[in-house]
Amino acid sequence: MKKILLIATSIVLLIIMSGCGDNIKLSKKIDADSIKTIAEFSTVEGVYHNVATYDQDMNNPWFKFWKKGKKKFWCEYEGTVTVGFDANKMSIDIGSKETEAAETIITIAMPKPKITDTNVNEDSIKLFFDNESQKIAGEEERQAIEAAQKEMRSKAKKDDALESRAINNAKSNIEQFVDKMNELTDSTEYKIIWNDVIE
Repeated sequence: MKKILLIATSIVLLIIMSGCGDNIKLSKKIDADSIKTIAEFSTVEGVYHNVATYDQDMNNPWFKFWKKGKKKFWCEYEGTVTVGFDANKMSIDIGSKETEAAETIITIAMPKPKITDTNVNEDSIKLFFDNESQKIAGEEERQAIEAAQKEMRSKAKKDDALESRAINNAKSNIEQFVDKMNELTDSTEYKIIWNDVIE
């Protein structure tokens, strides 16, 4: 992910630098779209190791006149949840805040991160049956994987540490981009002020 972010940052810088000729210093300015691009590439992953339970009535015609049996098994798995940001929900203000110093204030409020992808490592899946004589069908295995993904999403939404890591990662990447622009431009000195996260 760091490699992808480096590529994204390079692309943004190239766009800003285009048309500047041989000048060492640039007169181009940071805009909101540049900051949003960095934020969109600022994703983090959370790794989860858990056990999902699968419990279903057996739809066997032999049980038509009796109480239906149960098919129950446990699915142990590992998986990853990718968390990122909807850049359109960011609040970005550039230059409207007055300051006595020769600097441009960028005021940013990040939205809460969102889940962008879930991936169950199918090689890690281990199945444990309540009744060893029962076997799992392909459709049931697919449903078990879907249940695992749903469970991971639920856990990730409540994972304050993952949320904090995602926000801090995005802030760090944006700050690095702004610092690099401060090295390259002579038009102004940019300074970031972070507002509270948008709920």
